[in-house]
Amino acid sequence: MEDFGSLDKPIIGEIATPKLHMTHGAPARMSQAPTSKNALMVLSIVPLILILAIGLVFAPAFAITLLTLGVSLGWLPVIIGFVKTQFKAPKAPIAADDRLETLPMLTILIPLYKEANMVGQIAEMLKAIDYPNDRVECLILIEADDRPTAIAAMLIDWPDFVRITSVPDGRPRTKARACNYGMDCSQGELVVIFDAEDMPHPQQMREAAEKFATADNTLACLQAPLSILPQSGSWLQAQFALEYRLLFCFILPNLSEAISCLPLGGSSNYFRRSALEHVGGWDDYNLTEDADLAMRFAGHNYRIGTLRLETLENAPHKYLIWHAQRTRWLSGHIQLLHSYGAWTLRNGLRPAGAFKWSAAMLACIMVLGVRLVSGLLFIIGGFLLLTPWEAHLSPYLICASIGSYLIYSLILLCYAPGDNWLDKLGLVLSHPFYWALTFLAKLSAIKRMALGEVDWLKSPHQPYSNS
Repeated sequence: MEDFGSLDKPIIGEIATPKLHMTHGAPARMSQAPTSKNALMVLSIVPLILILAIGLVFAPAFAITLLTLGVSLGWLPVIIGFVKTQFKAPKAPIAADDRLETLPMLTILIPLYKEANMVGQIAEMLKAIDYPNDRVECLILIEADDRPTAIAAMLIDWPDFVRITSVPDGRPRTKARACNYGMDCSQGELVVIFDAEDMPHPQQMREAAEKFATADNTLACLQAPLSILPQSGSWLQAQFALEYRLLFCFILPNLSEAISCLPLGGSSNYFRRSALEHVGGWDDYNLTEDADLAMRFAGHNYRIGTLRLETLENAPHKYLIWHAQRTRWLSGHIQLLHSYGAWTLRNGLRPAGAFKWSAAMLACIMVLGVRLVSGLLFIIGGFLLLTPWEAHLSPYLICASIGSYLIYSLILLCYAPGDNWLDKLGLVLSHPFYWALTFLAKLSAIKRMALGEVDWLKSPHQPYSNS
C-alpha cells in the first residue's frame, strides 16, 4: 500500500506548497500493546450482565436498589466538588500585564482519517489562534493509505508552523496510535489534541500555557470544555449538546475540584509532555484513550484540571453516526474497566496514589453508569411501578428514586439548550429515552470487544457551514 508521505513532489499537477513539507519514516518509539487488546475482556462483564438480568427477574426490588445505590455512589465525588466550589472564591482572569512574556513551545496534534472535507476549516482555525508562530508546531496526522485527505491537505495554504505527517500503515488503526506517532515527531513542551471539527477559542492555548506555568509539575493535563452547536429542530443533537454541557460544565469541573482527576474528553486535552511520557503515552489499543490516560495519571499521582475557554464541536447529524460513536466510547469504557479493574484486583492499590486511583475508578464507573444505567433505571422503574411488582418495592426506595430523578432533572434544566423554558423542559423530560438509546450501542460494543475489533470506528464530520 502506498505511503503518501514518501512522495517528494506534489500529487496533483504543479501544486506549490512552499509552507509544507512531509514528515515520514518510523519513529524512535511506538507504544506497546497493553492488556486492553485482550479480546476476551468481554467475559469480565458477561457474568455481571447475567447477574443483573437474573436479579431483575427474581428480585427486582433488590436489583433496582443496588443499581440506584451504585449510580448514587458514583455521583458522590461530583457532589463533594460542587460543595467545595460554593465555598471557594472564584479566580479572577489573568490580567494582560501578568501574562507570560515567553510562552512554552506547544505542539498541536490533529489526527485525521477520511477527513478531506475538513482540512479547509482546520487551516482557518489554525490561522485564528492567538499564539506566537515561532512557539507552536502543528502536525496534521494522516493515515498512510488515506490519499484523498492527503491530496486535499496539499491544496491548502497552511500557516508556517504546520507539517503534514504521514502515519505509517499498521495495526491497530486508532487515534491513539496516530497521536503516539505524532509525539515522536514533535518537540513541544506542551501537547494538545484537536479533532477535525474542533474550533477552540483563539486564546485557549494562552490560558493553558499560563495555567501550567503557575502550577507545579504534578499538573499533567488540562481539559478544555467542549461545547456543541445543535441544529435547529434536531432532538438528537439537542440531547447530545445537553449531555456535553452537563459533562463539561458541571461533572468534570467538580470532579477536578474534588479529586484532581477526571475522565478526559477525547479532544482539547493539553498535556505536559514530561508527564505524558512518564506514563507511557497513549494506549494504541484503547478506543477511549483519553479516559485511559486519566487512569494512568491518577495511578502516578498526577493532577488533571480544567480550562475556562471552550472548544466548539459538531454533534452527530444522523442516528447511525451517533450509534457508531457511542459504540466506540462504550467499547473503550469496557476496555478501561476490565483492564484497570482486573489490575487493581491482582495488584492492589498503589500507596502513592491509592486514594486518587480509587476515586478515578469511581468517577469512570460513574460516567459509564450514567450512560448505561440511568435510562435503563427509568424504564425498568416505570415498568415496575405500573405492574404488580410495585407492591414489592420499598416506599423509601420509591421516594429516594423519585427525589434523585427530580434533582437530576433540575440540574439538566440548568444546562439544557433552547430558546425558551418549554423547549428546555421538553429536552429534560425526554432525556431518559436518550440514555435508553445507548442499549443498542452497548450490545454493539460487547460484540466488538468479543471479536477483538479495536480499529478506529471513525465518526464522519461536517464543516460548520454545512452543519
